[in-house]
Amino acid sequence: MDGRALVSAVRVFVQNRRTSAREAAVLSGGFTGLSLGSTPTAIACMSAITRNYGSAPNAFIILPLVSAFFVDIVNVAAISLFLKASPFL
Repeated sequence: MDGRALVSAVRVFVQNRRTSAREAAVLSGGFTGLSLGSTPTAIACMSAITRNYGSAPNAFIILPLVSAFFVDIVNVAAISLFLKASPFL
């Protein structure tokens, strides 16, 4: 994902939706960690932010649930697409 697209997505989907600036910062860090790798990376980024700026318990509930659901849906779509496009089946 391009850096500008990542920043735009964080602004639109995270910062404008959360009421607390701290929760938005923690979710932004989690989203950045998720785009770097996986859910454990997102949790590590979120933990580093909360260590410096204080707790954000809702962020630790929202991000793992949403990321796990998103990964499952994308995997189903990707597998279906590749199976339909496979010349060997």
